[in-house]
Amino acid sequence: MFKKLAGRWPKEVVVDLAGGIRTKRQEFKLSQDALARRADVSLSLINQMERGLITDPHYSTLSRIAAALGTSVSELVGEVDPKAQAALPRAQRRGYPYLWMSDTLAETIRRWQDKSLDPGDPKHSYVIAVACLDIMWHILRYDVPGETLKDRVPADEYEERIKLVDMLSKIAQLAQDHYVGSKEADAAEVESLKERFENVVPLRVAG
Repeated sequence: MFKKLAGRWPKEVVVDLAGGIRTKRQEFKLSQDALARRADVSLSLINQMERGLITDPHYSTLSRIAAALGTSVSELVGEVDPKAQAALPRAQRRGYPYLWMSDTLAETIRRWQDKSLDPGDPKHSYVIAVACLDIMWHILRYDVPGETLKDRVPADEYEERIKLVDMLSKIAQLAQDHYVGSKEADAAEVESLKERFENVVPLRVAG
């Protein structure tokens, strides 16, 4: 296993960095310019890294590029065998930054679901609705290029993402209805919720 040293990766780790970035970028059908914009780095940097002219980028730079490509730094630099990674149960794949995060998120969503069916504090319902809509936006990957969800995510993740979005959409709708119908409802927050739904829920149908 390779270790990060002083914020950078040892040179031997990034031997195939150029090929790793190029391969992942082409898998997502991204131009170098599109990847640079997604990772918030310069086009020149991406170009030089793919040409092997930059072999010791800062770890934070690698992290941004890896996140933009939907992978981890370890996979990007070739530390993890993709075939071995694919053989793992899905819950154990790409456990960045912590493997237990998926369980924690699942438990949180379950609690939101319980709260939406038996609501209490209307303000809590508002928070749940907002959180669900924010997570849906990221699950549907509106932050990356692509006309439909199938263009934005790997094929083997499509159905799973749709199912989770459907669940979160129902929770968000129940939470929104509870908040909007309460005496504590604030007009600005009600309008904000409606705008969030319009920006997320209808778009997923085209996915």
